[in-house]
Amino acid sequence: MNAGGFPVPDLRRYLTGRWTVSRAIEDRARTTTGAFEGAAMFAPDGDDLRYFETGRLLVEAYEGEAFRAYRYVFPAPARALVMFEDGSAFHDLDLSNGTWDATHACAPDVYEGRYTAASADAWQVVWRVRGPRKDLMLETAYKRLDSSFPRKRESSAGPLLPRG
Repeated sequence: MNAGGFPVPDLRRYLTGRWTVSRAIEDRARTTTGAFEGAAMFAPDGDDLRYFETGRLLVEAYEGEAFRAYRYVFPAPARALVMFEDGSAFHDLDLSNGTWDATHACAPDVYEGRYTAASADAWQVVWRVRGPRKDLMLETAYKRLDSSFPRKRESSAGPLLPRG
């Protein structure tokens, strides 16, 4: 766990909704760069969330549609287990302090990620992938597309708490 960032005590509630996705891709082994631009949806599925992103990928000579999907399982309000589509574990996630470091061993390579919640409407994740097969830096920024996340509101009676 790490201190800093925008604290997220209810991770499921924070993630739920639609987001823009902007990803910079740097392949350090091949000295190439790329980008992904698209949208993501965190949709309720029982107590879990289904994550699906789709968009346009440009890497070297390839330009075309790309997508990915995950399942987020919530053992506690501030914590999620991020699972691949096949049900295998990717990593855990806890943004209660605003940031989180995640690791995933995909032998022989290792994925090291840093999540940072910047605000109620923006977060990012930076993945560093190292090993004999890969040397990548993936930087992804998310911005909320809808206003489903409650914010503090001001009134003549003073500040109000976010809606529950």
